[in-house]
Amino acid sequence: MPDLSVAARYARATVVGWQVFLGAWALLGGALVLSGFVVESRGWPGAPFFVCGLMLLVVFGALFVMARGRFADPAPVITITAQAFHDRRLGDPIPWTEVRSLARHKPGNRIFLQIGVDDPGRWLTAAGLMARPMQVLNPRMGFTALASRLDGLDGPQDRLAEAAETGFAASR
Repeated sequence: MPDLSVAARYARATVVGWQVFLGAWALLGGALVLSGFVVESRGWPGAPFFVCGLMLLVVFGALFVMARGRFADPAPVITITAQAFHDRRLGDPIPWTEVRSLARHKPGNRIFLQIGVDDPGRWLTAAGLMARPMQVLNPRMGFTALASRLDGLDGPQDRLAEAAETGFAASR
């Protein structure tokens, strides 16, 4: 096997972009909650502002907190070695001996690695609520159940894909 070890973390622009996006929606929710109180104090119905604002604040506030926690983790998002492929967003490291197929899917300027394994659920330990939809919907759309997204990371997508292809080819 070749001496192969590649790791990638979230790119700074990705971290900042998501925090600004989620934070802005949470702030909008807070502003609508306050607007509901102001409008109500003037004798107009403020409940629609309050309810919509509260929903935005709760949903995007929770997503903001979750994203900050995930982005603060210093561990690499993707690690590719001669022994395994590990995307921590999916779950456990997948040994190359368990991978039946590996293909690039490139819609636009993003690269997804389609990883074919016999039992996708076994490797989707960190996918949470997305584990079941990935196993059902991806194959219906013609993809493997496991897909690793390579954009938004600090390493070039092509380099990550090439490293994965090298690891997979060496295991054959």
